[in-house]
Amino acid sequence: MNSASKPVVAAKKQSILLMLYQFEIIKKLKLIELATKLLTIAGVIVFYTAIEKVPATEMLHQNIRTLSIFVLWQHVHCALHLNMEPILTNQRENALQYARRVGGTVFVYVVFFSTFVITLLWPFLSYYNFRMTSVDTDYYTLRYVYYFAYIVLNNLRIASMDNVQMLLADGLLLSQITSMLLYNELSLKLALFLLTPFLFLQNSKICYEVMVYQKERTRKSSFVRLLGAHDAIFVFLLFSFVICFINLIDAFAVNY
Repeated sequence: MNSASKPVVAAKKQSILLMLYQFEIIKKLKLIELATKLLTIAGVIVFYTAIEKVPATEMLHQNIRTLSIFVLWQHVHCALHLNMEPILTNQRENALQYARRVGGTVFVYVVFFSTFVITLLWPFLSYYNFRMTSVDTDYYTLRYVYYFAYIVLNNLRIASMDNVQMLLADGLLLSQITSMLLYNELSLKLALFLLTPFLFLQNSKICYEVMVYQKERTRKSSFVRLLGAHDAIFVFLLFSFVICFINLIDAFAVNY
């Protein structure tokens, strides 16, 4: 007599976007955060081109390099983590694995040390008008205030406040920095224009965090795990209501 066969468990289906979000390389390199930065910059260009009717020829193309270096520099700093523990050999790893681990750690230290040296030398380089420090804009002190706030928010590394950091740093602050560098102006209208896509991105991140939600007793690793799944869904609905309200106001403002 044949033994009873075990029931076949159907494979759990996942969306392609959810699978991409869970890739280890995407998490380590923070490619989702980099995509958010690029979408913010693209949103600024769309606003000035489509809404303000600024020709592409009037954009300050000479500042694109400065903006690119600043954004990529900050992203690399957020993706890298200093390991303050001594590099000790592990009996379970071979020589190649050990060399890769040591090389990665040394690379991180070199990046942070070189950035520290450049930061110290930057005022002197700017005083002597080095080309790499030249920026074609009327904003000086205020621009550095935005720079400082953006750098601080990006390097706080508070996992439970990641949504707030993304909204303020990669959203509102980066949009104004981009506006100053590429169009030489600050714009509250730009912030209001980008608020809807910013909240949409917030809702997308909340949806993902709810789908992979796990209860944590002590240290909270995300904004949703700090609030809890039910409160996070309430925030999601609240953001959706704000988006609909903003669109309703825009519809009345344009048509009446």
